[in-house]
Amino acid sequence: MSYEFMTSALTSNVVANNRYMKSFTVEITDFDNETETFYVEARNESDAAQQAQALFGGDVYMMNVYSY
Repeated sequence: MSYEFMTSALTSNVVANNRYMKSFTVEITDFDNETETFYVEARNESDAAQQAQALFGGDVYMMNVYSY
């Protein structure tokens, strides 16, 4: 398998996975050990985490992202 073929196959797989919005549950814990849960729609886990952090608006100690 050539490098170009592997790269194009990987790129097309990533694009296909990021094309559709998915539902995520994001639990954010702050430094006072208080937890808030956010439900967001995003293309991937990273986008979901960024959206939830923007909604939270505070310092984040720990973040758990679940997809369903």
